[in-house]
Amino acid sequence: MANSSNRSFLIKKNDVKIASVRQKSVTWNGTPIDVTSDDDAGAMTYLAADFADTSLEISVSGLTDDDILSDLAFVATNSGKHLSDITIERPNGDEISGTFILTNYAETGEYKDAVAFTATLVRSGIHTWTAA
Repeated sequence: MANSSNRSFLIKKNDVKIASVRQKSVTWNGTPIDVTSDDDAGAMTYLAADFADTSLEISVSGLTDDDILSDLAFVATNSGKHLSDITIERPNGDEISGTFILTNYAETGEYKDAVAFTATLVRSGIHTWTAA
């Protein structure tokens, strides 16, 4: 992928960009299935083409002039934190969409600075990958 602008890397809820996000990251993790035995001469061996589990996590931070994430975080019910309409638009045009769960939200108010937030969303189930 060629160099690209941070502004072309978007996180959307229901096709609407989450406003005032300054930093964002997407992390994929996988846990391979260990099939190591005494026959492997002491080297770890993993089952090919399969994982025990995988996860996809979105982390964002920015300014609090948009209440989308804070409203979800502070609502009393947990069901509102399951979001079936999240899309990640990568700078090259690829899209990842699916259901994500808001697992972390924090606001900070530094002295003489704007109120800022951080949030973490974790994929629930399988996501959809659409190549550009």
